[in-house]
Amino acid sequence: MWWGYGATVAVTCLLHEFAVLLLLAHAATLAVARMPRRVWWRWGCAAGGAVLALSPLVLVSHGQSGQVAWLTAPDWESVDRLLRAFAGPTQAVFVPFLVLAVLGLLTPVPRGEITLAAVAAPLMVLPPAVLITVSRFRPLYDERYVLYALAGAPLLAAAGADRLARAVARRWDRWAVPRAAWRARTRARVPVAAVAGVLAVALALTAQLPLLHQDRTPDRRPDNLAAVSAAVGRELRPGDPVLFLPSLARRSALAYPDGYRGARDVALRASATASGTLYGEEEGPAELRRRLAGLDHVWVVAAPFALRSGWRPRTPTERAKLAVIGEDFTLREQLTRRGVTLRLYVRHPRVAEPRAGDLPVDDQPVDDPDPWIDDPYPPVGDPYPPVGDRAAEHLPAAVPRTVRGPV
Repeated sequence: MWWGYGATVAVTCLLHEFAVLLLLAHAATLAVARMPRRVWWRWGCAAGGAVLALSPLVLVSHGQSGQVAWLTAPDWESVDRLLRAFAGPTQAVFVPFLVLAVLGLLTPVPRGEITLAAVAAPLMVLPPAVLITVSRFRPLYDERYVLYALAGAPLLAAAGADRLARAVARRWDRWAVPRAAWRARTRARVPVAAVAGVLAVALALTAQLPLLHQDRTPDRRPDNLAAVSAAVGRELRPGDPVLFLPSLARRSALAYPDGYRGARDVALRASATASGTLYGEEEGPAELRRRLAGLDHVWVVAAPFALRSGWRPRTPTERAKLAVIGEDFTLREQLTRRGVTLRLYVRHPRVAEPRAGDLPVDDQPVDDPDPWIDDPYPPVGDPYPPVGDRAAEHLPAAVPRTVRGPV
Protein backbone atom coordinates (compact mmCIF):
# COMPACT_ATOMS: atom_id res chain seq x y z
CA MET A 1 0.00 0.00 0.00
CA TRP A 2 2.70 2.49 0.94
CA TRP A 3 4.70 2.00 -2.25
CA GLY A 4 1.56 2.86 -4.21
CA TYR A 5 1.11 5.98 -2.10
CA GLY A 6 4.71 7.03 -2.68
CA ALA A 7 4.49 6.44 -6.43
CA THR A 8 1.24 8.44 -6.68
CA VAL A 9 2.69 11.37 -4.75
CA ALA A 10 5.89 11.29 -6.83
CA VAL A 11 3.99 11.38 -10.13
CA THR A 12 1.73 14.14 -8.83
CA CYS A 13 4.71 16.26 -7.76
CA LEU A 14 6.51 15.69 -11.07
CA LEU A 15 3.44 17.08 -12.82
CA HIS A 16 3.17 19.99 -10.38
CA GLU A 17 6.10 20.76 -8.10
CA PHE A 18 4.15 22.68 -5.48
CA ALA A 19 1.99 19.61 -4.92
CA VAL A 20 4.82 18.48 -2.64
CA LEU A 21 3.06 20.57 0.01
CA LEU A 22 0.51 17.76 0.11
CA LEU A 23 2.99 15.90 2.28
CA LEU A 24 2.60 18.54 5.00
CA ALA A 25 -1.17 18.11 4.89
CA HIS A 26 -0.85 14.33 5.11
CA ALA A 27 1.55 14.64 8.03
CA ALA A 28 -1.00 16.81 9.82
CA THR A 29 -3.68 14.19 9.15
CA LEU A 30 -1.51 11.49 10.74
CA ALA A 31 -0.85 13.75 13.74
CA VAL A 32 -4.55 14.50 14.27
CA ALA A 33 -5.36 10.79 14.05
CA ARG A 34 -2.54 10.02 16.53
CA MET A 35 -1.19 7.23 14.40
CA PRO A 36 1.33 4.77 15.87
CA ARG A 37 5.04 5.05 15.24
CA ARG A 38 5.15 2.25 12.68
CA VAL A 39 2.67 4.15 10.46
CA TRP A 40 4.79 7.28 10.69
CA TRP A 41 7.87 5.30 9.69
CA ARG A 42 6.23 3.80 6.61
CA TRP A 43 4.73 7.11 5.61
CA GLY A 44 8.13 8.82 6.04
CA CYS A 45 9.84 6.29 3.78
CA ALA A 46 7.19 6.72 1.08
CA ALA A 47 7.26 10.52 1.34
CA GLY A 48 11.06 10.56 1.31
CA GLY A 49 11.10 8.47 -1.87
CA ALA A 50 8.69 10.91 -3.54
CA VAL A 51 10.83 13.89 -2.56
CA LEU A 52 13.95 12.13 -3.81
CA ALA A 53 12.29 11.48 -7.17
CA LEU A 54 11.33 15.16 -7.36
CA SER A 55 14.83 16.48 -6.57
CA PRO A 56 16.23 16.52 -10.16
CA LEU A 57 13.24 18.52 -11.38
CA VAL A 58 13.67 20.98 -8.51
CA LEU A 59 17.30 21.58 -9.48
CA VAL A 60 16.39 22.15 -13.12
CA SER A 61 13.46 24.44 -12.37
CA HIS A 62 15.57 26.48 -9.93
CA GLY A 63 17.71 27.55 -12.88
CA GLN A 64 14.54 28.75 -14.62
CA SER A 65 13.22 30.75 -11.68
CA GLY A 66 13.15 33.85 -13.86
CA GLN A 67 9.93 32.49 -15.37
CA VAL A 68 8.13 33.46 -12.14
CA ALA A 69 9.92 36.76 -11.61
CA TRP A 70 6.60 38.50 -12.29
CA LEU A 71 5.09 37.21 -9.05
CA THR A 72 4.61 39.69 -6.21
CA ALA A 73 4.26 39.15 -2.47
CA PRO A 74 0.68 38.18 -1.50
CA ASP A 75 -1.36 40.35 0.84
CA TRP A 76 -4.61 40.04 2.77
CA GLU A 77 -6.54 40.69 -0.40
CA SER A 78 -4.91 37.60 -1.90
CA VAL A 79 -5.97 35.55 1.12
CA ASP A 80 -9.56 36.80 0.91
CA ARG A 81 -9.71 36.12 -2.82
CA LEU A 82 -8.47 32.57 -2.34
CA LEU A 83 -10.93 31.95 0.51
CA ARG A 84 -13.80 33.17 -1.65
CA ALA A 85 -12.62 30.98 -4.51
CA PHE A 86 -12.59 27.95 -2.20
CA ALA A 87 -15.66 28.62 -0.09
CA GLY A 88 -17.98 30.42 -2.50
CA PRO A 89 -18.18 33.75 -4.34
CA THR A 90 -21.52 34.81 -2.82
CA GLN A 91 -22.87 34.97 0.71
CA ALA A 92 -25.56 32.43 -0.16
CA VAL A 93 -22.81 29.86 -0.73
CA PHE A 94 -20.12 31.18 1.60
CA VAL A 95 -22.14 31.20 4.85
CA PRO A 96 -23.60 27.66 4.52
CA PHE A 97 -20.14 26.38 3.65
CA LEU A 98 -18.67 27.92 6.80
CA VAL A 99 -21.42 26.34 8.92
CA LEU A 100 -20.85 22.91 7.41
CA ALA A 101 -17.06 23.30 7.65
CA VAL A 102 -17.27 24.12 11.36
CA LEU A 103 -19.51 21.09 11.92
CA GLY A 104 -16.98 18.97 10.08
CA LEU A 105 -14.11 20.30 12.18
CA LEU A 106 -16.04 19.54 15.38
CA THR A 107 -16.35 15.88 14.42
CA PRO A 108 -14.19 13.88 16.87
CA VAL A 109 -11.30 11.89 15.40
CA PRO A 110 -10.85 8.49 17.10
CA ARG A 111 -7.30 7.48 17.89
CA GLY A 112 -5.71 5.54 15.05
CA GLU A 113 -8.56 6.29 12.65
CA ILE A 114 -8.43 8.63 9.66
CA THR A 115 -11.69 10.51 9.18
CA LEU A 116 -12.88 12.60 6.26
CA ALA A 117 -12.50 15.87 8.17
CA ALA A 118 -8.98 14.92 9.28
CA VAL A 119 -7.98 14.61 5.62
CA ALA A 120 -9.96 17.56 4.23
CA ALA A 121 -9.05 20.33 6.69
CA PRO A 122 -5.24 20.06 6.41
CA LEU A 123 -5.51 19.67 2.65
CA MET A 124 -7.54 22.85 2.36
CA VAL A 125 -5.49 24.98 4.75
CA LEU A 126 -1.84 23.94 4.90
CA PRO A 127 -0.58 24.07 1.26
CA PRO A 128 -1.97 27.59 0.60
CA ALA A 129 -0.93 28.85 4.05
CA VAL A 130 2.65 27.62 3.71
CA LEU A 131 3.09 28.93 0.16
CA ILE A 132 1.62 32.34 1.06
CA THR A 133 3.89 32.60 4.11
CA VAL A 134 7.01 31.73 2.11
CA SER A 135 5.95 34.14 -0.64
CA ARG A 136 6.00 37.03 1.80
CA PHE A 137 9.80 36.73 1.62
CA ARG A 138 10.31 35.14 -1.81
CA PRO A 139 7.26 35.54 -4.10
CA LEU A 140 6.18 32.15 -5.39
CA TYR A 141 2.44 32.29 -4.78
CA ASP A 142 -0.28 32.31 -7.38
CA GLU A 143 -3.82 31.03 -6.92
CA ARG A 144 -3.33 28.48 -9.68
CA TYR A 145 -0.43 26.89 -7.82
CA VAL A 146 -2.64 25.75 -4.93
CA LEU A 147 -5.82 24.80 -6.77
CA TYR A 148 -5.29 21.16 -5.82
CA ALA A 149 -6.02 22.17 -2.21
CA LEU A 150 -9.54 23.14 -3.34
CA ALA A 151 -10.49 19.46 -3.04
CA GLY A 152 -10.37 19.85 0.73
CA ALA A 153 -13.18 22.45 0.79
CA PRO A 154 -16.07 20.29 -0.51
CA LEU A 155 -14.78 17.29 1.44
CA LEU A 156 -14.83 19.31 4.65
CA ALA A 157 -18.33 20.58 3.88
CA ALA A 158 -19.39 16.99 3.16
CA ALA A 159 -18.06 15.91 6.55
CA GLY A 160 -20.14 18.64 8.20
CA ALA A 161 -23.22 17.70 6.16
CA ASP A 162 -22.78 14.06 7.17
CA ARG A 163 -22.61 14.99 10.84
CA LEU A 164 -25.67 17.23 10.51
CA ALA A 165 -27.66 14.50 8.75
CA ARG A 166 -26.74 11.94 11.40
CA ALA A 167 -27.76 14.33 14.18
CA VAL A 168 -31.13 15.01 12.54
CA ALA A 169 -31.71 11.30 12.01
CA ARG A 170 -30.94 10.47 15.63
CA ARG A 171 -33.27 13.21 16.90
CA TRP A 172 -36.03 12.06 14.61
CA ASP A 173 -35.48 8.48 15.69
CA ARG A 174 -35.68 9.44 19.35
CA TRP A 175 -38.68 11.79 19.38
CA ALA A 176 -40.82 11.24 16.31
CA VAL A 177 -40.89 7.55 15.47
CA PRO A 178 -40.84 4.54 17.79
CA ARG A 179 -37.63 2.62 17.55
CA ALA A 180 -39.23 -0.61 16.36
CA ALA A 181 -41.24 1.07 13.64
CA TRP A 182 -38.18 3.02 12.47
CA ARG A 183 -36.14 -0.19 12.14
CA ALA A 184 -38.97 -1.90 10.28
CA ARG A 185 -39.20 0.95 7.76
CA THR A 186 -35.45 1.56 7.33
CA ARG A 187 -35.08 -0.58 4.23
CA ALA A 188 -37.99 1.14 2.54
CA ARG A 189 -36.55 4.56 3.36
CA VAL A 190 -33.08 3.88 1.91
CA PRO A 191 -34.13 4.30 -1.76
CA VAL A 192 -36.05 7.44 -0.82
CA ALA A 193 -32.94 8.87 0.89
CA ALA A 194 -30.81 8.02 -2.14
CA VAL A 195 -33.23 9.75 -4.50
CA ALA A 196 -33.37 12.77 -2.19
CA GLY A 197 -29.57 12.94 -2.22
CA VAL A 198 -29.44 12.79 -6.02
CA LEU A 199 -32.07 15.52 -6.28
CA ALA A 200 -30.12 17.70 -3.84
CA VAL A 201 -26.95 17.34 -5.89
CA ALA A 202 -28.85 18.06 -9.11
CA LEU A 203 -30.43 21.16 -7.54
CA ALA A 204 -27.03 22.42 -6.38
CA LEU A 205 -25.57 21.86 -9.86
CA THR A 206 -28.48 23.71 -11.45
CA ALA A 207 -27.95 26.65 -9.11
CA GLN A 208 -24.25 26.70 -10.07
CA LEU A 209 -24.78 26.55 -13.84
CA PRO A 210 -24.91 30.36 -14.31
CA LEU A 211 -21.61 30.70 -12.44
CA LEU A 212 -20.04 27.89 -14.46
CA HIS A 213 -21.15 29.65 -17.63
CA GLN A 214 -19.71 32.98 -16.47
CA ASP A 215 -16.39 31.35 -15.63
CA ARG A 216 -16.02 30.36 -19.27
CA THR A 217 -16.67 33.78 -20.79
CA PRO A 218 -13.80 36.12 -21.82
CA ASP A 219 -14.89 38.66 -19.23
CA ARG A 220 -13.93 36.29 -16.43
CA ARG A 221 -10.34 35.98 -17.57
CA PRO A 222 -7.74 38.04 -15.69
CA ASP A 223 -6.48 39.31 -19.03
CA ASN A 224 -7.83 39.79 -22.54
CA LEU A 225 -4.89 39.39 -24.89
CA ALA A 226 -7.07 39.72 -27.98
CA ALA A 227 -8.27 43.16 -26.85
CA VAL A 228 -4.68 44.20 -26.15
CA SER A 229 -3.58 43.17 -29.63
CA ALA A 230 -6.53 45.02 -31.17
CA ALA A 231 -5.65 48.20 -29.22
CA VAL A 232 -2.03 47.93 -30.35
CA GLY A 233 -3.13 47.53 -33.95
CA ARG A 234 -5.21 50.72 -33.72
CA GLU A 235 -2.60 52.86 -32.01
CA LEU A 236 0.73 51.83 -33.51
CA ARG A 237 2.06 52.82 -36.90
CA PRO A 238 4.32 50.59 -38.99
CA GLY A 239 7.84 50.79 -37.63
CA ASP A 240 6.83 52.01 -34.17
CA PRO A 241 9.10 50.59 -31.43
CA VAL A 242 7.55 48.38 -28.75
CA LEU A 243 9.02 47.45 -25.38
CA PHE A 244 7.47 44.63 -23.34
CA LEU A 245 7.65 45.04 -19.56
CA PRO A 246 8.47 42.41 -18.48
CA SER A 247 9.22 39.97 -21.29
CA LEU A 248 6.19 37.79 -20.52
CA ALA A 249 3.96 40.70 -21.62
CA ARG A 250 5.04 39.58 -25.10
CA ARG A 251 2.48 36.78 -24.85
CA SER A 252 -0.19 39.03 -26.36
CA ALA A 253 1.99 39.43 -29.45
CA LEU A 254 2.63 35.69 -29.59
CA ALA A 255 -1.02 34.75 -29.18
CA TYR A 256 -2.46 37.49 -31.42
CA PRO A 257 0.33 38.73 -33.72
CA ASP A 258 -1.89 40.61 -36.18
CA GLY A 259 -2.02 43.75 -34.02
CA TYR A 260 1.78 43.88 -33.82
CA ARG A 261 2.56 43.48 -37.51
CA GLY A 262 5.04 46.11 -38.58
CA ALA A 263 6.05 47.04 -35.02
CA ARG A 264 9.68 46.77 -33.90
CA ASP A 265 10.38 44.74 -30.77
CA VAL A 266 13.18 46.84 -29.27
CA ALA A 267 14.51 44.35 -26.74
CA LEU A 268 14.14 41.09 -28.66
CA ARG A 269 17.30 39.23 -29.66
CA ALA A 270 15.83 35.85 -30.68
CA SER A 271 12.18 34.92 -31.15
CA ALA A 272 10.45 32.32 -29.03
CA THR A 273 10.56 29.82 -31.89
CA ALA A 274 14.23 30.39 -32.65
CA SER A 275 15.33 30.30 -29.00
CA GLY A 276 13.04 27.49 -27.89
CA THR A 277 11.70 29.60 -25.00
CA LEU A 278 8.26 30.82 -23.98
CA TYR A 279 8.72 34.50 -24.72
CA GLY A 280 11.98 34.72 -26.65
CA GLU A 281 15.41 35.92 -25.58
CA GLU A 282 16.12 39.60 -25.00
CA GLU A 283 19.27 41.66 -25.38
CA GLY A 284 21.49 42.53 -22.45
CA PRO A 285 21.29 45.88 -20.66
CA ALA A 286 24.07 47.56 -22.68
CA GLU A 287 22.57 46.72 -26.08
CA LEU A 288 19.09 47.62 -24.87
CA ARG A 289 20.27 51.04 -23.71
CA ARG A 290 21.96 51.60 -27.07
CA ARG A 291 18.78 50.75 -28.95
CA LEU A 292 16.61 52.95 -26.75
CA ALA A 293 19.08 55.83 -27.04
CA GLY A 294 18.18 56.20 -30.71
CA LEU A 295 14.44 56.48 -30.16
CA ASP A 296 12.35 59.59 -29.66
CA HIS A 297 9.33 57.59 -28.54
CA VAL A 298 8.51 54.03 -27.52
CA TRP A 299 5.33 52.09 -26.82
CA VAL A 300 5.44 50.05 -23.61
CA VAL A 301 3.20 47.00 -23.18
CA ALA A 302 3.25 46.44 -19.42
CA ALA A 303 1.75 43.80 -17.18
CA PRO A 304 -0.12 45.30 -14.19
CA PHE A 305 2.38 44.10 -11.61
CA ALA A 306 5.20 45.88 -13.46
CA LEU A 307 3.56 49.21 -12.56
CA ARG A 308 3.36 48.47 -8.85
CA SER A 309 5.78 50.00 -6.41
CA GLY A 310 6.57 46.61 -4.86
CA TRP A 311 7.85 45.02 -8.06
CA ARG A 312 11.61 44.45 -8.12
CA PRO A 313 12.86 42.94 -11.40
CA ARG A 314 15.37 40.16 -10.94
CA THR A 315 17.06 40.35 -14.35
CA PRO A 316 19.44 43.15 -15.44
CA THR A 317 17.50 43.66 -18.67
CA GLU A 318 14.22 44.32 -16.88
CA ARG A 319 15.95 46.70 -14.50
CA ALA A 320 17.47 48.51 -17.48
CA LYS A 321 14.02 48.93 -19.02
CA LEU A 322 12.70 50.60 -15.88
CA ALA A 323 15.78 52.79 -15.52
CA VAL A 324 15.85 54.07 -19.12
CA ILE A 325 12.10 54.70 -19.32
CA GLY A 326 12.13 56.45 -15.96
CA GLU A 327 15.19 58.61 -16.69
CA ASP A 328 14.86 59.51 -20.36
CA PHE A 329 11.17 59.37 -21.26
CA THR A 330 7.89 61.02 -20.32
CA LEU A 331 4.50 59.32 -20.35
CA ARG A 332 2.25 60.79 -23.03
CA GLU A 333 -0.68 58.39 -23.18
CA GLN A 334 -2.06 55.38 -21.37
CA LEU A 335 -4.57 52.78 -22.47
CA THR A 336 -5.67 50.00 -20.13
CA ARG A 337 -7.11 46.68 -21.15
CA ARG A 338 -7.86 43.80 -18.82
CA GLY A 339 -4.53 42.48 -17.62
CA VAL A 340 -2.28 44.75 -19.70
CA THR A 341 -1.48 48.48 -19.88
CA LEU A 342 -0.34 50.13 -23.13
CA ARG A 343 1.66 53.33 -22.70
CA LEU A 344 3.23 55.77 -25.10
CA TYR A 345 6.47 57.35 -23.84
CA VAL A 346 8.29 60.23 -25.53
CA ARG A 347 11.82 61.34 -24.87
CA HIS A 348 12.42 64.28 -22.54
CA PRO A 349 13.21 67.52 -24.41
CA ARG A 350 16.95 68.00 -24.60
CA VAL A 351 18.08 71.29 -23.11
CA ALA A 352 21.59 72.19 -24.23
CA GLU A 353 23.79 73.76 -21.59
CA PRO A 354 25.55 76.99 -22.72
CA ARG A 355 29.30 76.68 -23.19
CA ALA A 356 32.02 79.28 -23.55
CA GLY A 357 32.30 80.42 -27.16
CA ASP A 358 28.77 79.39 -28.11
CA LEU A 359 26.99 81.82 -30.40
CA PRO A 360 24.05 83.77 -28.98
CA VAL A 361 20.69 82.35 -29.90
CA ASP A 362 19.95 85.21 -32.33
CA ASP A 363 23.27 84.68 -34.13
CA GLN A 364 22.90 80.95 -34.82
CA PRO A 365 23.31 80.02 -38.48
CA VAL A 366 20.08 79.49 -40.34
CA ASP A 367 21.19 76.09 -41.63
CA ASP A 368 21.64 74.74 -38.07
CA PRO A 369 18.01 74.00 -37.08
CA ASP A 370 16.96 73.07 -33.60
CA PRO A 371 16.59 69.26 -33.66
CA TRP A 372 13.49 69.51 -31.48
CA ILE A 373 11.49 71.90 -33.68
CA ASP A 374 10.13 68.99 -35.70
CA ASP A 375 9.52 66.76 -32.69
CA PRO A 376 6.30 64.85 -33.56
CA TYR A 377 5.54 64.39 -29.84
CA PRO A 378 5.91 67.77 -28.13
CA PRO A 379 5.51 67.57 -24.33
CA VAL A 380 2.07 68.42 -23.04
CA GLY A 381 1.43 69.57 -19.49
CA ASP A 382 3.29 68.27 -16.48
CA PRO A 383 5.37 65.13 -17.01
CA TYR A 384 3.98 61.88 -15.65
CA PRO A 385 5.91 59.76 -13.20
CA PRO A 386 7.92 56.89 -14.72
CA VAL A 387 7.07 53.23 -14.37
CA GLY A 388 8.59 51.41 -11.45
CA ASP A 389 8.81 52.51 -7.86
CA ARG A 390 6.97 55.84 -8.17
CA ALA A 391 4.37 54.86 -10.73
CA ALA A 392 1.96 53.22 -8.31
CA GLU A 393 1.84 56.27 -6.03
CA HIS A 394 -0.25 58.27 -8.49
CA LEU A 395 -0.90 56.46 -11.76
CA PRO A 396 -1.84 59.04 -14.38
CA ALA A 397 -4.98 59.00 -16.41
CA ALA A 398 -4.57 58.81 -20.15
CA VAL A 399 -4.55 62.16 -21.95
CA PRO A 400 -5.51 62.75 -25.58
CA ARG A 401 -2.68 63.16 -28.03
CA THR A 402 -2.40 66.49 -29.78
CA VAL A 403 -0.57 65.13 -32.78
CA ARG A 404 -2.33 61.94 -33.73
CA GLY A 405 -5.78 63.02 -32.73
CA PRO A 406 -8.10 61.63 -30.04
CA VAL A 407 -7.85 58.02 -28.86
